[in-house]
Parts: sequence; C-alpha cells; structure tokens
Amino acid sequence: MKQLFFHSGRPVVAETSGPGLTPGRVLVAIHYSAVSAGTEGSILAESGRSLVSRAMEKRGRVDRIWGALRRGDLSDIRTRVERLASRRQAWIVPGYSAAGVVQAVGAGVDAFAPGDRVAVAGAGYATHADLVSVPRNLVVCVPDRLALERASTVALGSIALQAVRRADSRVGETVLVLGLGLLGQMTARILVAAGCRVLAWDPRAERIALARSQGVTGLDATSPEAVPSVTAVLTSGHGADQVILAAAAGAEAVEAAARATRRGGTLVLLGDTPVAIARETAYARELEMRMSTSYGPGRYDKRYEEEGHDYPFAHVRWTENRNMAAWLELLAGGRVAIDDLIRAIRDLDEAADAYVALRQGELESLGLVFRHEAATRTDMPVTGGPGSAPGAPRAAAASTPGRAATATPAPPSAPTAPAARPGAPRTPSAAHAPRTAPLRVAMLGTGAYATSSILPALAQLGDRAKLDLLAGSVPARRDPLARQFNFTRTTASYEEAAKDPQVDLVVIATRHDLRAALIVPAVAAGHAIFCEKPLALTEAELDQIETAIRTHDGFLAVGFNRRFAPGVARLREQLAGRRGPLQMAYRVQAGPLHEDHWIRGPQGGGRLIGEGVHMIDLMRSLAGAPLERAWVIPGGGVAGGASNADPAADNFHIGLRYADGSSGTILYTSRGSKQHPKERLEVHWDGRSIELDNYMTLREAGRKTPLWEAPAPRKGQAEMWRLVTDAVLSGAPSLTPLDEVLETSRAVLALERGRRGE
Repeated sequence: MKQLFFHSGRPVVAETSGPGLTPGRVLVAIHYSAVSAGTEGSILAESGRSLVSRAMEKRGRVDRIWGALRRGDLSDIRTRVERLASRRQAWIVPGYSAAGVVQAVGAGVDAFAPGDRVAVAGAGYATHADLVSVPRNLVVCVPDRLALERASTVALGSIALQAVRRADSRVGETVLVLGLGLLGQMTARILVAAGCRVLAWDPRAERIALARSQGVTGLDATSPEAVPSVTAVLTSGHGADQVILAAAAGAEAVEAAARATRRGGTLVLLGDTPVAIARETAYARELEMRMSTSYGPGRYDKRYEEEGHDYPFAHVRWTENRNMAAWLELLAGGRVAIDDLIRAIRDLDEAADAYVALRQGELESLGLVFRHEAATRTDMPVTGGPGSAPGAPRAAAASTPGRAATATPAPPSAPTAPAARPGAPRTPSAAHAPRTAPLRVAMLGTGAYATSSILPALAQLGDRAKLDLLAGSVPARRDPLARQFNFTRTTASYEEAAKDPQVDLVVIATRHDLRAALIVPAVAAGHAIFCEKPLALTEAELDQIETAIRTHDGFLAVGFNRRFAPGVARLREQLAGRRGPLQMAYRVQAGPLHEDHWIRGPQGGGRLIGEGVHMIDLMRSLAGAPLERAWVIPGGGVAGGASNADPAADNFHIGLRYADGSSGTILYTSRGSKQHPKERLEVHWDGRSIELDNYMTLREAGRKTPLWEAPAPRKGQAEMWRLVTDAVLSGAPSLTPLDEVLETSRAVLALERGRRGE
C-alpha cells in the first residue's frame, strides 16, 4: 500500500506493507484523508530542523554538550550528536482524520462489518495510508447520504464541536470566535446551526468574508487588541457570552479574548495558546477559562481508545466517538456546509506539491483532502454538496511493480519477501550451525525500548548483522523505524516473521505476554533467538519454552545486558579467586510509572517481573552458584490499605540466598528523588568492598582512584550484542546456560506472586 511520511522536512509517499488486524480493531481501506494544516504543517517543519537548532533548543542539552567539550569527551559528544541526528532522520507518520470502507474486523468488534462506510480518527491510526487498523471507539458509520470526502473531516469537525460543547453556548447567546482557519470556520458554523449569534475575527479579510457568507458577523478590527472594543459596541457594552480562541496565538491574543468576554463569561482555548491571563482581567469579569481537549472525553485515555471501554451514556453524554457521529450528522443533514472550505482534493501521489501550496497559501481553499486508490468515481469531484451519494467502485488499476492491482488492498498475511537465498532449507538441528556474516535479523516489536536501545545497538554492528525484516502491527510505528534503520522488509505478522525462512536471528521485543508464543515457532524453524527480558509471564509459558529449546537444541539469548556491562566485567575480575561468600546490596531508584502503563496490566506483568529480573540475574551471575531461597517484602501501600493499594505498585524488597552461602538484597523503589542515581550495587567479601554507581563508576573502599569509570551509564547493551552475534556466527552455545535462565525466570514469577500476597 501507499503511505505518506514526513522525512527531513519533506513529504514522501512510499510503498509499505499494510497493518495487522488485532482484537478490538477495524481494518479500513481509506478513500479520503483530511489534512490538519496547522498540526501537520508544524510537524513537517519540525522534521526539517537543523542539528544546531535542536541542540540549542533546551538549556540542559546545551550545558551537557559544553560539559563534554570541557572534559574533552569526544565519545559523549559523538553519542549526543548521533542522538540528535537520529531524531532529524526519523520518519514521521502524519494524519488523524479519514474515511473509507471496512475490510475486516478483529475479535470483539460487532458494531461494524466488511463493506460498511466509516470515518476514522486518531493520530497513529487514521493516517494518510491506503489501509489502516483503528480501535473500535475511533470508528463511526458514515450516513448513506454523506460523501466520503466530506466524512474524512471527522476528527477536525469533532475538535470544533467539542470546543462548542466546552463553551456550553445556548440559543440566542453571543459567541465570539477568534481565528478563522479551518477549525475556526467549522466552529463558527456549528454555533450558527445551534442558534447562537456568532461574531468572528481573523487578521485575513478573505477569511472574514468567508465566515460572513454563512451568517457570521465579521468584526472590523485592525488587530487583536481592537477586538474587545468592537465586541463591546455590538453587545451593548456587555461583551460576548463566550469567546472561543481557535488559533495558535500569543499572549496578547489570549488577553484580548479575555477582555472581549462579558462579566461571568467563558473563555475556551481551542488553539495552541499560552494559558496566561492578567489577574485583573479575569478577576473583574469572574472569568471562567476552559480547555478544549481534542475530540472530547476519551481522548488520551488508553482504556477508552485502545482497549475499547466506553463511558456510560447516562454519565458522559458526549464522548469523542459520539462527537464524531454528531459531526457527520450535521454534515449529512445540511445543517453545516463545508464545500467552500475544502475545495482542494488531491491524489495522495501529489502530496509533496500539495503541502508546498498549503504552506505558501496557494491552495484554493482552507482545507486539503487526499484521495486514495480505493476512492470511488463519484466521490472524486470537488464540487457537490453533502447530499452527494457514493457510486460504483473505480475499475482496478493495471498492475505495476510495488502497487496492488485492486482498488481495495487486502491485509497482508505474510511479509513481502525476495527470492529465497540459494541452498538447502535449514532444519531445526541447524540452530547451532555457524552462520555467514552478515546475520539476517528479524526484529519483532516496535516499542520504545526496541527503538531506543535494541535497534541502535544492532545498527552499530556494521557488516556483522543486516536488519532484514521488521514486524509490527501498527504501521505508524513500524514503517518510520523500517526506513530509519534501513530494514529490507516489513510485515504486520509477528508469527510469520518468527518463522520466516530468510532470517538467521529472530529478535523478540514485543509486549511481555506475546513472547512465549513466538519463541516456540522460531525455535522449531531452526532460528537463533534473542528475547528481551522477561522471558515469560507464567510457569506454563516457561515450560513450553523449555520443551522447545531442549527438543530442538535451540540457541536462546535473553536480554540480561547488565551482566555484560564493562563495570561488571571489571568487578568480576576482582572477584576471581575469592575465598568466602558474597554479600550484595542492589538499590534501584526507578521513579513512578503511570498507573495506566501497559507494564502494570496483563501484557506486562508488573515491574518486578519486567525489570527486577535484571537485578536477580546480575546477582546470580556474580555469585556463580544456584539460588536456594528467595523472599519478597512489599514496600507498603496507602494508609489503611493492602500492600497492593499503592498506586505505583513499584516498591519492594527482595532477599536472595545462594548455594555457596552468598546472599543479596534488592531495594526497588519509585519514591525517591529524581536527583538520586538510578542504580547502585555494593559487593562485600574477604575484607573488600566495591561499589558500582549507576554503571558509571566502580570504586573500592581504600582506593583513591576508581577501578573503572565512564562519562555516561554503560549497561552492557553494545557488549551483549557483540557477544550474541559472535556466538551465532561461530555456532557457539547460548551466552547463559538454559538452566540458569529458567532458574531466574521462575524465581521472579514466584516473587511476584509473593508480592501480590498469593
């Protein structure tokens, strides 16, 4: 399919694989997608900013760079410059408002069926792509009498409608709209349809004239500062009942909007504006200021948007989904017209020229809509009112390289693959056979950790590894990463990627609950496997993994990178030849995690499993002896509540005892200061004491100079990946014995059950 990206300040239309279909999602072939000129224009400009402007953006960033220069730390400077450069080179997926036809529905979706005409919303979901997968609460049916190009404005119209709801404007009241871009025009027309007297102002006379054509009273004011006095004249000195600021404006415009309201009036901030008003202005009017949050209640709530949990109708009358449906009804009934606002409809292939025209003000309308391959012929004309109806589908285009031959692309069931590499098919027994560089890597997962840690480490391996196949169900995350890191192929299917015959190493970095189900088929396919920690969330999953690895003699590495950190390697040198047991203490100041973060839910299993396993593995590697006993003490909850009642659920003590008499304690807390180093390890034995401070400094008591130090935390990512690729290329065994991996994994599951009081 085709999809629009922003890269280095330029719009780029590229071919890519489609999205996956997961439970609670609706797969939609997009016919039209609407452009949000303000939002997308600023994103496009941001993507083209220079390294210097990015470096100078924040004072802390400047201070850190100057500090590195004073130290002469070229490595730290290079790392920071590369990080800024990667942001500039990132591929961004724009778009959040579109309309099309349902192709398929995921499990749990019963409100839609294939063939339904729908409108969709949401950044990262309703993108400028030929095929999208959207959560069900961001999908609404399009009335039969409404054309899809009009319905594609569903998100934009819902934003305007939510601003009117926040203003709580009533029939006969006077409402002032400041800013008459696309959203301001829509807002003003909704207010007229609601029976309000609407005043409006914009610095551009042609926009005021456009509003006047729809029954709006345009203000003859030379500047924002003159708006309050003109408004007072038109309202017998009272001011507007409500003012909606629908433009990205500065503090002067916000102050003018506040002064244009009547006593006891309401100011609604719809645009990107400063939230600051002089106290005397607000006090004299007893002004009520309200924010308008995007499409309405449910926005930014993952449980609503991603998990599909609706709000009760009786208690939340207008959710973002119900606002979307209401906007479409306004259009379909002819109560709000937008034909004169959106006259520019361009094929998606013309996106680059269209954005240039938009930026230079050369479009013939305020709005811009992209027409996609699946659009029907009667949806294509620019003219035609809201009563125009859909017609017959466009004939299928001739097949060309890289483009589907049908008007409505089907969801991919497997990755697009080049011809198989010559040679006999691999068998499961080949898991430890030497490979030839470069290793062909399949990456499963596109989350934050994969993006910030795993992919940069893999990219630095040079000709030892080739990033071949990237699997992810959300194209808005997957496809920009694929281009940024030069993957050869992409796919929506984790399962197909795990079994793909073209790869050597499968890297699994999905959410925690999916990992066991991907390891087993990857092992059976004869692949070497790297799985990010934790390995599994249940004993049954661990049993399945153990059976698969032992049956196929599989190669399995787990992302316990801390045991490979340079400071730990230096510490291990000091432990060589020790006579007595170790006493170890590990403190983690993790910081709070949002209550709704996925790590807390069934997909993550909690922070003890997700991150505490790191510390347990490191202590096991230092002790070099089996774990005999482990116990956990929850860190305490809210007053009068159970230990699990703490909103963070991130506070616990762990005790560990090993077969050689060594012991360890772990204090994991989210309650400390952000200024405190995140991690600190103390090891005591044979009259010696060594401390590893945040993986930056290794010091021994009694020594003036450090045993080892680094300018920034080095937690072993680069070292681990060099060892993993060395082992796979040479056919060597896994880095950590399977029994040790399983021991640590089973221990952390038992400790989590204990923390929960089970």
